[in-house]
Amino acid sequence: MLYQYHIVYTFKVKGKDSSSNDTLSVAITDRHDIRADMSMAGLQTHSLGHAGLPGYSILLYPQNKTFVLHIIDTAAINSGPAYQVTKVGNETVSGYKCIHSRLTVVTAGQKSGITEDIWTSTDVPGYTIMDKLMALQNVTPKMMQALDKAGCGGFFVKMDMQSTVFSMDMQIITASRGNFPASMFQIPAGYTQRAM
Repeated sequence: MLYQYHIVYTFKVKGKDSSSNDTLSVAITDRHDIRADMSMAGLQTHSLGHAGLPGYSILLYPQNKTFVLHIIDTAAINSGPAYQVTKVGNETVSGYKCIHSRLTVVTAGQKSGITEDIWTSTDVPGYTIMDKLMALQNVTPKMMQALDKAGCGGFFVKMDMQSTVFSMDMQIITASRGNFPASMFQIPAGYTQRAM
């Protein structure tokens, strides 16, 4: 499966607001190999994951042809802040029937200044593959737990996050099956390993 998102970041700093448009592409194979490609402010980053190495990801840095073997800290991913979830309603986004929910981060019993509106759908192709991959990696972020508990679980179709200095709007633009060359999930020739 290939998933592509359009992302808009907006920074609000003392009257000098700025924004950037970026993309995120995630390719997942039937064998549960994964590749994520992201462009942020012109900087390309790539991450590889393999079902055979569930505790690791590989971060590729094409600018200097290096890679880092990254140990996935599942304890840190599965912990984190608590979320309060409010179901807003049902809506159609990008052609998918979605549940619109609002999340508020709760830290030490107090709500933070971060609010996220999330639209999720179980109708997105490959949702069961992604769910199974997260189970294989033993990854269940608190956000996902909170959404599931509130009956709002599913694949992320759209996300709007707002804070006093930063906002992010992300929406899916592609969810399709495809054939990927094996080289997409391998470290390219000529790359050297560097320390984390």
